[in-house]
Amino acid sequence: MTLEGAVELSLGARSALRIGGLRIANPPGFGDPEFARLGDVRAEVDLIPALRGRLRIHSLAAEDVRVRLERAADGRVNWEFDALPGVADAAPNGPAGGTVAVRLRRLALRNLAVEYRDAGAARSRYFDLDELVGDAPWNAPVTTTVRGRVEKKFPYRLTLRGGPARALYRAGEPWP
Repeated sequence: MTLEGAVELSLGARSALRIGGLRIANPPGFGDPEFARLGDVRAEVDLIPALRGRLRIHSLAAEDVRVRLERAADGRVNWEFDALPGVADAAPNGPAGGTVAVRLRRLALRNLAVEYRDAGAARSRYFDLDELVGDAPWNAPVTTTVRGRVEKKFPYRLTLRGGPARALYRAGEPWP
């Protein structure tokens, strides 16, 4: 990860971080050195859980986001991450004992461009979104709204609703 602009930090029970630009490298073995580039990034983090080893991000917002998803010729993909092992579902406000490493409540990405490259099929696809906004409460339905334009002309808005965020951490069970 490379910070490209000014960094501002405000400490408090809910701490705020602003970064003037951020670049995230691709894992080794993929065609492009860059996985993602974000313009202005803002985050609010609950400080006390963070000091206890649990990163609870209240909100994360970024503008001018560029993401490059790749499938290598051998089938590996650059967007897959290892699942968090042994996450319990006991406590009403999230697992006890710090078993969840990162939790994200609200996400807002504006001016989002995604490129998909498949080296095995030698093809690329692109799409642009004006905005992607998601809300992922621990015990209530996750909602995501995507707004954009087809061929820069025809506006659309799509809202998706799923199970609660805690259900994402249940290994081997489908997410409702």
